[in-house]
Amino acid sequence: MTYWAVQKVAKKHKYHSYLANHVQQLLANDNERRLNFIAHCMLKLDEDSKFLTKILWTDEAKFHNNVQVNHHNTHYWNDSNPHWINETNKQVRWGVNVWCGIIKNHLIGSYFFDENLNGNKYHDFLKNDIPILLENISLEQRLNLIWQQDGAPAHNTLAVRAYLNEVYGHNNWFGTLELLVWSPTIQWPPRSPD
Repeated sequence: MTYWAVQKVAKKHKYHSYLANHVQQLLANDNERRLNFIAHCMLKLDEDSKFLTKILWTDEAKFHNNVQVNHHNTHYWNDSNPHWINETNKQVRWGVNVWCGIIKNHLIGSYFFDENLNGNKYHDFLKNDIPILLENISLEQRLNLIWQQDGAPAHNTLAVRAYLNEVYGHNNWFGTLELLVWSPTIQWPPRSPD
């Protein structure tokens, strides 16, 4: 069928093109953790109006070596908008992880992890590479820095949490684990669209 024939059929049936939104799957109790995090931030902002500028927001992105489909041009034709949402989980394939951080008006990184990221690689990165990556940040900012990380399995090893407590203190970093030895006081919401 030619492109023009498809257009003619779509017009005849009053079909319109709709894009699906790819979003992270959320679980039932995620909403409460998000509200707790926001409440914590609001309290901290009342105490210190510069609280958010002290946070080193971090994340990794995994780039895969397999072929990825460009979903920008994936359209679904229908006579009404189905408001479809496709849940995806992109952190399960082999690839390279790229870490980056942002604090105030500074971009920190990027840093590349070969192959899959694990607790040992992440611990070594925190211990050996972060001090170098933070060299252009003022001493005052580094002394008041609050470390943010998400719930990647590599972030939650005992060695990583013990190291973050040693360097940043129990109250100056946040991750996703709670009620465990060396867990942060501030809980980062799971599956957050960071």
